[in-house]
Amino acid sequence: MGVLDRFQLPDAPFLVTGGEGRLGQQWCLAIREAGGIPISFDLIKKPGSTASATYCLDLCDQGARYLAVADVVRTHGRLRGLVNNAAYNPPPERPECREDWERQFAVLAAHDRLTFEVVERRPSDTPALAIVNIGSDLALMGPNMDLYQTVTPKPAHYTTVKHATVGLTRHYAMLYAKKNVRVNCLCPGPICAVRTGATDSAFVERLKADIPMGRLADLHEYDAALIFLLSDASSFMTGSVLSIARVRTCP
Repeated sequence: MGVLDRFQLPDAPFLVTGGEGRLGQQWCLAIREAGGIPISFDLIKKPGSTASATYCLDLCDQGARYLAVADVVRTHGRLRGLVNNAAYNPPPERPECREDWERQFAVLAAHDRLTFEVVERRPSDTPALAIVNIGSDLALMGPNMDLYQTVTPKPAHYTTVKHATVGLTRHYAMLYAKKNVRVNCLCPGPICAVRTGATDSAFVERLKADIPMGRLADLHEYDAALIFLLSDASSFMTGSVLSIARVRTCP
């Protein structure tokens, strides 16, 4: 097998939680282009969905989640990849409250249970499974408050849960390595106009100055990193955190 061949995905299902959001739709498109079958789990199916199939459910509903995974396997075959991408994003202007903290960690717990359910239900002779947890640049640092002079920063519960995502990645990487399961974390940086504050030109300029490349990422610029982590190109890589374009976040 040549180097480029290792980046091809098998004609098998790859599950993306939050697959109807802006990043989720991009992940599904990348998986499709690489040869996989993107399956979306989200609350609703949105116009322009790029998934081959969308299951509308609350990820925190254990019964609905369990039945959906079973139907994916029955309809499309054994899962070869899982992208834990769903996130809770309350309105940025809303003050932090206990409900937001609980909801944020409920989504993380749902990803924890989904990972467990997918792995533990696999037959022993199933091919390798790749799991990618989607973090953030804020999974590796705290927000630089000097950037947020004119916009509301991400709340503390968001930064906290993204740090926890890194910990969950490393834990499951060790737990499941002997089950032929790899678990890695992809931490994207800022994306053009992906949040409300990105419409504030002064904020955007401050943010650009904080990024080594001097600009925000286009949505497609994370595709190759995701496919790398899902494919055989990273077959000896697990428990790693892949941070994109934010040099100052490196340990």
